[in-house]
Amino acid sequence: MSDDYHVKLLSKYRNKGLLLDSNLLLLYFIGLYDYNTISTFKRTTKYTIEDFNIISHIINFFDRVITTPHILTEISNLSGQLSGKISNPKISKCIITYNSALQGGGIYFHLSQPEIVGCFINDNSAIAWGGGLHCSSDGQIYGCAISNNSANGGGGIFFTSGVQTHIYNCAIFANSVSGSGGGIYSSSANPSIEKCLIIRNSSSCDGGGVYISNGSSSYHPSLINCEISDNLSNRSGGGIYSSINSTTTISCNISKNTSVDRGGGIFCSGPCTIRNCIITGNLVTNGDGGGIYCCILPTIINCTIDGNKSTVNGAGVFCAENSSPLIKNSIISNNSHNGVYAYYSDLTILVTF
Repeated sequence: MSDDYHVKLLSKYRNKGLLLDSNLLLLYFIGLYDYNTISTFKRTTKYTIEDFNIISHIINFFDRVITTPHILTEISNLSGQLSGKISNPKISKCIITYNSALQGGGIYFHLSQPEIVGCFINDNSAIAWGGGLHCSSDGQIYGCAISNNSANGGGGIFFTSGVQTHIYNCAIFANSVSGSGGGIYSSSANPSIEKCLIIRNSSSCDGGGVYISNGSSSYHPSLINCEISDNLSNRSGGGIYSSINSTTTISCNISKNTSVDRGGGIFCSGPCTIRNCIITGNLVTNGDGGGIYCCILPTIINCTIDGNKSTVNGAGVFCAENSSPLIKNSIISNNSHNGVYAYYSDLTILVTF
């Protein structure tokens, strides 16, 4: 057959994506690592450098590569044997969809430090943790759409084991859980979540958008420049639920989230810092703290807390017993059932210029 025939055939399916099996994907990763290793690595000895060049050319020709979480796990584990070090796979422009597992329905990474870029991770499910992704080692997730995944906890993403994964410019939406953490669940971890959309996620328990728990003073998860809106929790923390010792939320728009009993926008049972945020239009349908419900040493600085609703007290901010909040240089307006309600708590409100 002529080269023109092959070019026409590839062009026909270019936009639909390329499906690779584990052997060819492993060849590609080994070649990227060091193409001289192809002839010596056990699983790729039957291939040559020319084969690697051909598969590289084909992969670069297609708009996206399609694979499965089982293949990705196998490749990650095998490539980790190269030098006895943690593997660093790159997953770019892939569609990862309609997969299921006990944990990490779409992607599970462990003892690896992947870079996941520009992927669609949707309609996956996990029986336990991480419908879209389960992250128990460090990594980077950039420019991905993570949607319509489901699990018991962490419908979109689940973090654990002290990981320091950086999530940047991702859309995490319409994920759901039967437990907590509709969009994101962080358990004893240090994720940095920046410039992300976390919208329309839901949980049957706590943390419709984000759930952060089980932390010591060594864990400092952060949410920076994110939009967290239209999330739903059937208990506490419609937008964010944090029970960790130190959570930082900076320059976020937290709006139109709903919870049933506490913290329509944010629920914090541990020390938290909320700075330069807009917290508006959040709702508690049967309890306190429409915008924010805080328990221990909250610091709220340069925030606008406007138009939140609760059916009991503290539609803007509810400060629980002995919480000792500091609220500084903030606008608290148009909230129903009190702008700020401090229950047996020392309250400090500062205005500085």
